[in-house]
Amino acid sequence: MARPVTELIRGCNLLPSLPTVALRLMELVRRDAPVSEIAKVLSADPAMSSRLLRTVNSSFYRRSHTVSTVAHAITVLGVVSVKTIVLGFSLVQNLQKQHSKGFDHLKYWRHSIYSATAAMALAQRLKILQRDECFLAALLADIGMLALDKALGEEYGQLQESIASHAQLPAAESKTLNVTHADASGILACDWKLPALLATPMACHHNPTAAPDAFQQKLSLVVGVASRCADVFTDEDARPAITELRQICLAEFGLSPADCDQLLAQIATQTREQAPLFEIQMDAPIDLPAMLAEANQTLVDLMLRSDQQAKLLAEQNQQLLAQVSTDSLTGLANRDRFEQLLAQQFRKGDIRPVSLILLDVDGFKLINDSYGHQAGDAALMAIGRALAAAARDGDLAARIGGDEFALLLSRTDSAQARHIAVNICSMVSGSAVPVGDLSLAVTVSAGVATRDAGSAFDDSAAMVKAADASLYSAKAAGRNCVRAWKPPTAGKRHVA
Repeated sequence: MARPVTELIRGCNLLPSLPTVALRLMELVRRDAPVSEIAKVLSADPAMSSRLLRTVNSSFYRRSHTVSTVAHAITVLGVVSVKTIVLGFSLVQNLQKQHSKGFDHLKYWRHSIYSATAAMALAQRLKILQRDECFLAALLADIGMLALDKALGEEYGQLQESIASHAQLPAAESKTLNVTHADASGILACDWKLPALLATPMACHHNPTAAPDAFQQKLSLVVGVASRCADVFTDEDARPAITELRQICLAEFGLSPADCDQLLAQIATQTREQAPLFEIQMDAPIDLPAMLAEANQTLVDLMLRSDQQAKLLAEQNQQLLAQVSTDSLTGLANRDRFEQLLAQQFRKGDIRPVSLILLDVDGFKLINDSYGHQAGDAALMAIGRALAAAARDGDLAARIGGDEFALLLSRTDSAQARHIAVNICSMVSGSAVPVGDLSLAVTVSAGVATRDAGSAFDDSAAMVKAADASLYSAKAAGRNCVRAWKPPTAGKRHVA
């Protein structure tokens, strides 16, 4: 049956026609053209140049300065990275149009972007220079699934429904079809004349030893492990994937279970930053700490017998939970933990008031530019201490972005929240931040939003948007001040 299916794959007309800009870019890269010539080609395509600038300025790259020109973006990212981004955008945009009644395409693209982000994170941790190739190879590694889906339709969809995890797919495909989606990916990669650094990991990510040399075996292993990372976020039961992934990371890369869990936390955050750039729709934020805790509990049930061992694992579990839910610089909760707790406030159906204070540093870019990032970090830590001091039992202080902070206040009305925000602003402005021999004066602006009977937000996103609008109003009012959201009424402003 392998030959007929292979012929179906080659004849399924899955090959997307790349935009002229992508074909021209690959030609320029092959002949080592100057940056100015590459920039001229990319700038001629407004859609692609806009995507490139949106990518380099995204939170994923965490740049302190805005990149406003294509030439600057190429200089910052490098020609290889730009080629990878353009090729990735072009292929994904075209392939997302491939649909049939077979399997869940939304889940497929979510798995692909998780795999791509995981591959880049692994390559970075393992100090592999070809990080962009790992990203793109992982993004396209399962492209054979689209080919098999288009060739076989509902038959392939039924095969998908028979398995619980993507990791089980190659065995099920081999048994039923005598060919795997990785084989199909390799066929397509060859037909598309993709370079070996992409084609080999695409074909061998489920069987790295089949790669022709040690280096390509390593790249294939990275892409394969990245696929297992993605299973953690897309499988209904993540425990088997977490357990196996910890074992693989320890055996292949020398990463401890704690290192593995930190890697998963990094993947969770960066994937949510990358997905919108590729127009891939993500589901609700995943409660990774709870998933890791559940996996640890399974290990407790299966492996530990003595009370002493159980106590040790419980302590490790608490440490892991803290690592994946805490901002390493300030010690506050991170964005994922903040979003989870805020969403819980709306799921509970509790009618008692809840307030949200959003703060950011006034003139933070000027601090970094004038005194260096060490001064910026010192300012962030000082503000973190002020928020931690202001938080009461039941509140949550979090760092949710570069210089953005949040304080979620339980059972707190708008007047109380505004009072707390004013106190925080006063505390920050009244304390100089020591940086070496210098003492910096730092201020923050704050926006307040409250969910109560008078302003019932539909969801947590609406509440964040209201607090953000209030923060913007505080900035416009001269900074180092507080503005609170008020429900819109005729003839009145929304913030005060």
